[in-house]
Formats: sequence, C-alpha cells, structure tokens
Amino acid sequence: MITVNPDSLRFFDKSDSIFNAADVQDTADALKDAKKQSESKLDRTQLLKVANKQAKDVIERLYAPTTEAGIYTVTVTTTDPK
Repeated sequence: MITVNPDSLRFFDKSDSIFNAADVQDTADALKDAKKQSESKLDRTQLLKVANKQAKDVIERLYAPTTEAGIYTVTVTTTDPK
C-alpha cells in the first residue's frame, strides 16, 4: 500500500512546476480530503473477512505438500472480525 503524508509535501521550484505557489496548500488539502473520504467508505469488516480468507489460503498452500503426503493434518481457524 502506498500512502502520501500531505503534511510532508514540499515543492522546490514552484515557478517551474505544474503547481503554482497558490496551489501548493490546495494540493496537500486535496490529498487529506481524499484520504478522509476513502477511509469513510472503507468497510473494515469485509476487508478483514477477505484478509482472513487470503491468510487461510496461503497457509493451506504452504503446508499442502506435507498434508498431501499424509505426514500432517493442518487445520486453519480464523476469528470473526469485530
């Protein structure tokens, strides 16, 4: 995941930039606003359910050679997201 901290933005040659001096703060504010909007739309419960399923799949695939050979039985249990 790539994130940009809007407070860390620095523009060095503002005169020769696609952003002029008046737009520098606007750019940082727009990034902050976009982050707030995306976080408010995020369904954390659904995200955690998908993460649980993916983690279970990875672990099962990791141990597949030993389970297929009958050496071990692997049971993966996840908790329900809160």
